[in-house]
Amino acid sequence: MKTKDWLALVLAHFMLQPVSPAWGAEAFDPFVPGGIASHHIAVAFVVVGTMWDDIVLVGRNLVDWFCEFSLALAANTL
Repeated sequence: MKTKDWLALVLAHFMLQPVSPAWGAEAFDPFVPGGIASHHIAVAFVVVGTMWDDIVLVGRNLVDWFCEFSLALAANTL
C-alpha cells in the first residue's frame, strides 16, 4: 500500500479534510475554515497575561522550582 493510499484511507475514516491556511485579513473571519477564530486570540492573551502575572507575583524561586519539576516529570514519562 502506498503512503498516499494509506493517508487517504485514514482521512476518509475520520472524515477529515485538508485545509489550506488563510494568511490575510480573511483569517480573522470565524467562518473561514483555514482562519484563526478571534476567541483563540483572546484566550492566548488571557493565558500569557496569567503566566506573566504569576511570574511577577510569586518570584523567581517558585518559578524555577516549577520549571525543574516540569522537566523532571517530562523526563520520567518519556
